[in-house]
This record gives sequence, structure tokens and C-alpha cells, in this order.
Amino acid sequence: MKITVAICCLNSERVLTNTLTTLRKNAPKAIQIIVVDDGSTDNTAKIASAHGALVISHNENLGYAQARQSALDNCDTEILAFIDDSCLVAHDWYSNLEKLWASVPATTKIIAGLMEIHEPQSFLQKFQARHNPFLPLPASFSRTNGFFSKLMAYLKGKRPIKAASIASFSNGNVSMRVPCVKEIGGYDPLYSIGAEDEDLAARVIRQFGTSAIHFDQAVLVRHVSDSSFKSFIKRSFKYGRSSAFRYHLEGGLPTLMPIPVLVSMLFAFALAFQNYPVALITFLSIPFLYALRSRSAKYFIPDSYLLLVSEIAHLVGFLLFLFL
Repeated sequence: MKITVAICCLNSERVLTNTLTTLRKNAPKAIQIIVVDDGSTDNTAKIASAHGALVISHNENLGYAQARQSALDNCDTEILAFIDDSCLVAHDWYSNLEKLWASVPATTKIIAGLMEIHEPQSFLQKFQARHNPFLPLPASFSRTNGFFSKLMAYLKGKRPIKAASIASFSNGNVSMRVPCVKEIGGYDPLYSIGAEDEDLAARVIRQFGTSAIHFDQAVLVRHVSDSSFKSFIKRSFKYGRSSAFRYHLEGGLPTLMPIPVLVSMLFAFALAFQNYPVALITFLSIPFLYALRSRSAKYFIPDSYLLLVSEIAHLVGFLLFLFL
């Protein structure tokens, strides 16, 4: 079974060489690689061409969904796999993907794999490895879930999955049956700033059923993560912005994050009335509020405060996009 691999890029010259070199090393020589250059102003296109990729260039930045749709439109094989420009495929990524597509039933339209943080060195990278933001959502979770089920999902956090049907995936490591995705209209160009993967997953499940998207951790890529605190905050802000964008288009119940809302309200009360004991108690209570999501007894306390900062950035992104 032939598989085309696509990478969507915007000013990716800093990371693309390593990604393409690793892909060429761990996949068949004849593999087709598509690089969509979504309005880059650097040497992204030249680097992609030097590695033998088919380069699809946009004259301007058209956004996430249109970039992925361009790859879909230019794919000549039945299966198209996406990885991100900063992802390194494992040595058995391609072979495991081939085996899975040869063994799954025809009802499977999408196969998603595991994304891990590549060689975490800094404390922030190790935090992200412990609280992997790329883990998929189980098939039981959907945008139509009620308040209580979403609250419990939030309090528990995402859990590792070995192999199962899922409700959503990350475009950084996913493959799909091209005819089936085209049948439902492909990627919606309205999702220019994110959430295009969540939208596609929801439509695939509506069309083909809850078992249409399969996850297997054996299909592994490693994400080269920026270790800066600024990048950490920007990523959370972007997720919040994407969540607001999807809520604006679709409605439903958005992601619930009651802990940062509660903490912010208590701190605002304490500052307004100069009630410093309340502020101190609130600050000391934060690790216990995140107790169900603890992944490490050793880093229980610092992880809790980082989770709070990350979720506040998410909420700021959500609220700013929703109301401004």
C-alpha cells in the first residue's frame, strides 16, 4: 500500500531539514512527500525541493485548513499521512502505518498515532512530556457531551491510550483514506486559525460512525518542542483561540476550565478587599485542585502551578477571540 506524506509549513526553514532527513531515512526511497508552503517568506520551499518533495506554494498565508486541503487535492495515493514540520518520525513509523492500514477494517477511515515530546531536557519540556497535550480524546467524548461529563473529563485530564477508537486527533501524526475524506468535503477552509482537525474528526464520525477513527500508539512521531516559557504560553493561547473559533462556528459546550476561573475570582476578591489570607489560602490550594490530574508525585506541586498558568493562557485566548 502506497502512502503519501504531507507537511504543511509556514517559515519552517529552522526545523524542516531535520524533519525531512529523518522521514527519508525511515521511509521507502520512492515515497511521495508533499510540502505545502503556506505563504512562507524564508527558504522553506527551497529546502523542501532539495529533499525531493513536491512543493505546493501559496502566494499568501491561507491558514491551516486550506494548507491541508491543498495536500489532499494533490495526493495521488489512497492514503495521505500528515506530520508537522517539527516532528521526527520513529524508525518504524512508516512500516507500522503500512501494517495497520493493511489490517484495519474498511470502516476505519482515519488512523492517528502518538505524538511525544522529543528528548525533553528543560523542566518545561519534561512537564509537557508528563502532561502530553497531543494525547487523543476517547471515542466517548464529543462536543455534544453534557456539562457533568465534560467536567469530569476536565478534572481527570487526558490519559494515555494504547489502541482504540477516538473522537479527535492531532494533525501532527494522522493518516486518512483520501476518497472518504473528499466524500465529506475535505477540510473546511473556514478553519484558518486552527481546530480544522477537530472539525474534520467530528464530520468523519457523523458520516461513518464512532469506529471510523482509530488510534494506535505504535505509530509514533516525536515533536521537537521549543523550551521557552513564551512558546509554552503562546501554544496554550493558540489552543484557546482555536476553541473559541470553533465555538463561534458550531456552538455547543466549549472546553470547561473551572479551576482557573475559580482561582482568578478568588484572587480578584482578595485583591479588591485586601484580604491577603484568602489569597494565600487560594495559592496553597492550587495543587489540591489539580490532584486528579497529577502524573508525578515528585513534581506534583510545580506541575499544578504550570497547569494553572497554561489554562489561564488558554482562557485568555478563548475570551479575547470570542469577545473582541
